Amino acid sequence: ISNAKITEITYNFIEMDYDSIIEKLKNTENLPTYDLLIALEKIILKNDIEILIHELAVFLGLSLRFVYSYENPSIYEDFSYFAFNLKKYLNFQLNFLNVDAIKDVELPFVLSPGNCLVIERTEDTLICEHGFDRFKLSVGGFDENVRILKLNVSKIERKDLYQQSIFRDIAYEIHHNYYDGNKDSLNYFVGKNAFKMFIKDLGDNSKTFHDMSSLILTETIQNQMTALYGLKVYLLGIYHFLSKDEQKILFEGIEALGDSIMFFREFERISKDALMRNMFNSEIRRRCVNSLKRMVASFEHFVYILEKFI
Repeated sequence: ISNAKITEITYNFIEMDYDSIIEKLKNTENLPTYDLLIALEKIILKNDIEILIHELAVFLGLSLRFVYSYENPSIYEDFSYFAFNLKKYLNFQLNFLNVDAIKDVELPFVLSPGNCLVIERTEDTLICEHGFDRFKLSVGGFDENVRILKLNVSKIERKDLYQQSIFRDIAYEIHHNYYDGNKDSLNYFVGKNAFKMFIKDLGDNSKTFHDMSSLILTETIQNQMTALYGLKVYLLGIYHFLSKDEQKILFEGIEALGDSIMFFREFERISKDALMRNMFNSEIRRRCVNSLKRMVASFEHFVYILEKFI
């Protein structure tokens, strides 16, 4: 954001079919990339509930912490954590079912891993969506590890999304996750420690990141960092409900978050180009590390500002 005044964001919601929902998401500026987030947003929009995908990134918890493990790139996909946050902030219920229930569970639902949204079902065929793609799957033959994620929603007023008590709780969660997120875990890192370990691994030539199949660069980092777009949108919304003195403080935080996003985009450009050319060499690593260090410095200043609202 610039130093100009922050203008109020307004939205018009109408009941949509899945084709309209896809078009709406395609036209969303700075769309977060996480496929489960997109699938859940489609369910919410189909139920005519007025929650933006950017706001959902916050209330899902995806925007509230950064999780990293080199050995387990998908560690950030903590469905229990997501379910807890959806219940806490929105009173939505995210249930997990065995794939054996696939012929009986009410549509729509998500199949994971893969996070594809099932929107239609016949006796032997599922019509599915993943992102902006639509395709068919056979009803039978799923691996026993496949789970059904069923989101049960309830009506919620937009004004309830921006209660100051919720904002202050979110500020606390971000601050806590950044500094104290995983003191008891040895298998993965959260917050400041996660950024520190990712930067360390990125600078270690023995750690492989150049393969196009690497989930760390193409999904782990991408899906979590693009969720910060949602956090910025949410803060722009809460800004209007604060006192003038609090607005001044939060404005500084929003600018710091914007700087952090800018440096992430710099990192994203460098790493994507290197992966496409299969040239993830020492010089590329150095440039990526420099961008990430600037990103983390800006994000840490943002967290410092949020501390004033706790």
